[in-house]
Amino acid sequence: MELGAMFFVVPGPNMEQIENEHQKMFGKIKKTGGPELVKKEPEEFSFPQPSLVLVQSGGTEKAIIEALERLSAPFYLIAGDKFNALPAAMEVLTYLRRKGKDAEIIHGPPELMARRLKEIREAKRTIKGLSGLRLGMVGDPSDWLVASSVNQDNLEKFWGIDFVKVEMDELEEFIDRVEPAETNLDLNCFPPEVARGSLKILAALEELIRKYDLQGLTLRCFDLLGSKNNTGCLGISLLNDRGIIAGCEGDVPALISMAIIQILTGKPSFMANPAQIDPENNELILAHCTVPLNLTEGHTLHSHFESGLGVALRGKIPPGPCTVFKIGADGRDYFVSRGEIIENLEREDLCRTQLKIKLEKPVSYFLSNPLGNHHIIVPGDYSEQIKEAFRIAGLK
Repeated sequence: MELGAMFFVVPGPNMEQIENEHQKMFGKIKKTGGPELVKKEPEEFSFPQPSLVLVQSGGTEKAIIEALERLSAPFYLIAGDKFNALPAAMEVLTYLRRKGKDAEIIHGPPELMARRLKEIREAKRTIKGLSGLRLGMVGDPSDWLVASSVNQDNLEKFWGIDFVKVEMDELEEFIDRVEPAETNLDLNCFPPEVARGSLKILAALEELIRKYDLQGLTLRCFDLLGSKNNTGCLGISLLNDRGIIAGCEGDVPALISMAIIQILTGKPSFMANPAQIDPENNELILAHCTVPLNLTEGHTLHSHFESGLGVALRGKIPPGPCTVFKIGADGRDYFVSRGEIIENLEREDLCRTQLKIKLEKPVSYFLSNPLGNHHIIVPGDYSEQIKEAFRIAGLK
């Protein structure tokens, strides 16, 4: 995906030289992994198009300010090291900051500029991908999620997400009449009625997804313990493997967080409970029963932790960098931090997949001001792209 930018230069005899130098700069940025920059006029910029300005020379300050008055922050001023572009960008930045506008200068070696522009591009793509997303709420949030009821107006306003309410009765009717979904997993270690029941829940969720044209859903899964003597753990795991954003316990903020991760990274994510916090070592343990298999390098099959029913997965996620993320119920607050997966645990007193993570931000957040219970983990460091998405959306 390219990035559009407004080009500003003072006409003069060195115009051809300025243009040639900037084409060379563009080439270096692209060669080091950055996006292609294309010239656009100010009137072509609208949400979620970030307001990028290429400052090509000095003397452009007034024209830039006049153009930006009609546009929304944040403003990104791209400046090379020739033709007094950087001094002009600094003057504009000072003016914008005094006006209380969010703005920055992108300047430096091509590798640094490429990395920063790539973060902006990925954030833009994420916001655009969320707009019009249809997410299902199958049943109400679980009764214990007392702090996770969402402000749907905010989520629709800030992110453009559409919500579809589906009653549990409709899901259970589908479960009764569908055939079990297909899977490559060997479920022969479970009684036939358990394996068949878990796969019927998956098939019923797939029917709802087709019926309502959903890209994701969250399920009030614990109701199935009583009505179907089974759980949605396997179904949630395999939906995520199949590219459907799926969460459990009816937790809508967690589902939105998973949607942001999926669109940003192209990967599923793991919704989990913080089970233990170690402030001294800045580590925490997160655990749940619904890990997507394609995040793992191996797995074993178990029952659901709390109930002993159904089919759940214990997956081993390789050690390495990760991102821990959660959006708040108001649609604008969020927590994100880079982390390092340091160990996969196999404790018998926690949900099946268990990760010990060393966090970059203080883990005291979880004890003092958390955004609810569940948090989302994805391998790889995407913290800056997530911050940029909220910034472009005006939610910094």
